[in-house]
Amino acid sequence: AAGLIGQGEMGRNFIELLLQNLPTDAVATLRRAVDDMDRWAASNMEDRIEADLRFHRTMCQLAGNETLVHQWTSLEGSIRMSIMFAGVDRAIKNMDAKRHHDIVDAIESGDADKAAATVADHMSGAATTLVGAA
Repeated sequence: AAGLIGQGEMGRNFIELLLQNLPTDAVATLRRAVDDMDRWAASNMEDRIEADLRFHRTMCQLAGNETLVHQWTSLEGSIRMSIMFAGVDRAIKNMDAKRHHDIVDAIESGDADKAAATVADHMSGAATTLVGAA
């Protein structure tokens, strides 16, 4: 389900929309969201999951498209359950802040191909980590 936003032509369209509508403080906003993930790293699993989901929701919000935000929020429950079902070790691997910093770096580059590939790799990696070995 998460691939809907991160992979293929829709992923490319999402990145192009994001880069076209990128507010001047978007990169700083995304970096704060990743920093928030780091802050919650020593907390309970629920708080960590919420910080991870908040990063992705923020990215969708920054694209400036309410349909996309609605689409993401409708997927959050399923994604949350997938993370919880995967077990602690796989969930922690998936929520690694470095993986999310890579997305922000790619967005900051302004290179749509690089950003789309990074998001697609991230979402594919999440699927492999969370459900591939289940």
